[in-house]
Amino acid sequence: MARLNPVPLVRGHVRGLSSRTYEKGELVSFRPDWAARAASLLVPAATWCLIANARPTYSENLFNLLGIALAWAALASAGLLSTFTLLAGWRGRLAEAILLKERWSREAPLRALVDEAVAHSMLGVVESLSVAVLAGLACIVAVPWQGLLWAVTAAVVAHTVFLFGLIATRLYSAYVQAEDVPPEVDGFDRSSITVADKA
Repeated sequence: MARLNPVPLVRGHVRGLSSRTYEKGELVSFRPDWAARAASLLVPAATWCLIANARPTYSENLFNLLGIALAWAALASAGLLSTFTLLAGWRGRLAEAILLKERWSREAPLRALVDEAVAHSMLGVVESLSVAVLAGLACIVAVPWQGLLWAVTAAVVAHTVFLFGLIATRLYSAYVQAEDVPPEVDGFDRSSITVADKA
């Protein structure tokens, strides 16, 4: 049953929500990013509270909701699995560069960003599959339990959307660093760009 244990994915996700500092390719500082960790809990909790307290009637739209949930689960899991494939290839190239001692000081932080994105994407795949299971259960349980299960389903969807945001920002950061993006199009560069008029 260890193969079906999602705890390593959750642990990787939580550890990924940390601030890391590198010097010459060596990790010198590792601090939890408490704001990101809190948001990771608050986004699904707030969604659950909103849906659970709304108390809508699900019976009229039961199969429409199931169809939406299954479509979401299929699209999200397919997108995240394709992201994983991309990340695995990128990670392999970074590991080769480190083994060849090329740009060691730059590749180690990039590898950490890719590793973090992998943990988030794999957790997102498990959450997407959970959405399909929860939605299916919500369709077959008694009415008092339907609202609770739909609220849990909505909370899981909200967390998966949150993961998409994390993955996008981590990958953008890695791309900007790996490809030497010029400051005028680098979203992480906070300096003001001025263009001198040429005479």
